[in-house]
Amino acid sequence: MEASLRTLIVILVVGSVLGNSTTYHSITPVGAFALIVAEDVLDRYLVLRAERRVKNPVVRLLLRVVLNPGRTAANTARGRALWARDGRALTWR
Repeated sequence: MEASLRTLIVILVVGSVLGNSTTYHSITPVGAFALIVAEDVLDRYLVLRAERRVKNPVVRLLLRVVLNPGRTAANTARGRALWARDGRALTWR
């Protein structure tokens, strides 16, 4: 099942059946790009909507950190707070 699914994905993405090493070179970037887009969609539509409704800053902080692991890792590498967003400060009301 897994091999046939992988072959189908390769045919759809690359257009032909290739060897295993070539398969991973084409599938990995496509999957990573899909994860980045999904994370941005979650941040824009789910986290922003929740931040408008939830007043508790700790819950808002946890939403940002848990639903955006890529941004959390990037903030860690940059030496910033895990929940930091450019243009969207977390207010501690």
